[in-house]
Amino acid sequence: MGAAGHRGILSTMSSTTISVAGRDLSLTCHSGLRAGRGLPNSLEGIRDSLDAGVFRIEIDVHSMADGDFLVSHASRLDESTTASGSVGRLTRDEALALQRKDDSNARPPLLSEVVALAEQYASELQLDLKDWRPLTPERVRALVALMEPLGERAIVSSGQDWNLRAIAGYTNSVRLGFDPDHYLAAESRRVPVPARLGAYAYRDDHPLAIGRSQPVDEYLRQRIDDLLSKCPNADEFFVEFRLLVQAADEGVSLPELLHDRGVAVSAWTLDYEGGKSIATLKKLSSIGVDCVTTNTSQQFVEALTA
Repeated sequence: MGAAGHRGILSTMSSTTISVAGRDLSLTCHSGLRAGRGLPNSLEGIRDSLDAGVFRIEIDVHSMADGDFLVSHASRLDESTTASGSVGRLTRDEALALQRKDDSNARPPLLSEVVALAEQYASELQLDLKDWRPLTPERVRALVALMEPLGERAIVSSGQDWNLRAIAGYTNSVRLGFDPDHYLAAESRRVPVPARLGAYAYRDDHPLAIGRSQPVDEYLRQRIDDLLSKCPNADEFFVEFRLLVQAADEGVSLPELLHDRGVAVSAWTLDYEGGKSIATLKKLSSIGVDCVTTNTSQQFVEALTA
């Protein structure tokens, strides 16, 4: 079943929706970039992608102190700007005075600016919410108010299921995407959590992974059901691509498990690096992935349509 058969993925064709392994596969422009060049999470890069008619743009956002959100991957200002302190304490006026470290003539945009721009186009906008701590009701309402003008073209993704559940309590129009990377990851993934390599050779701190007591497909099915219970309003799962590949190599299609439960699947983040990356993209499409996040959508499209 193609992407249109699952809630959470719109069926609109785009310049980054291509046929891969006999299926339509859509590519998401990571940090707003479609060719791996330019400033990530910048209005310039976002506008370039929108002008090209891409399927979806992904940007990173953090809540600020007075109702807007800063488009930035880092939670500390000193990581990417010439200022210091926490993004969460930033005011709008302070945000407008910021300077990026990678371009002194640019500043991180505000989410309100990106939404105003995106309203003029047909592409989807994915917000990868970087707030780790629980959002206050005021910040949840501010996020929903900012995103609702885009309707179903807006999706908020996060690995923090507690914040997704909070957002679900305030809106029915903004779609939600859950990233289970803090709970279940590929063997090759090196992250603080999950800290343990479980009995099934996945990084998993859940009690089911302590001992191998059932076939791997049953284990993964139970883990998927458990992850869905953490965010029952999720329209889409955002899964690190190596987890999808590891499961597929064991004969288990995680996208099929999620599709059966009405949830679309995006894989992150696969960049074009020649033949090996094309083979991985084809494998992801063949097992049912609906969308792939990449910094190099243009290169993938050119390589597959040459």
